[in-house]
Amino acid sequence: MHRADRVAEPHLIHAERPIRLEVIDPGRPLAEAEITALLGQRAEMPFDIAVDPLLRATLIRSGGETVLQVSVHHIVSDAWSMDVLFRE
Repeated sequence: MHRADRVAEPHLIHAERPIRLEVIDPGRPLAEAEITALLGQRAEMPFDIAVDPLLRATLIRSGGETVLQVSVHHIVSDAWSMDVLFRE
């Protein structure tokens, strides 16, 4: 098949969706191991690219500390974009 003979499949672009921020506030200070476990669990959660937003955010409050975790599916980010996100 020649390149000119190929028909591109249409891409479905979804309407803009708000990003949900999951807030975890146990009302007590968490040990570092507990925070690490929470972050690990969320980092391992798969994306269902048919229905889920391709960016997730979780805010963990522990005593006076706050941790923000942002998980992004690799199809919507690249190294340059991630560098900008980290710097910002």
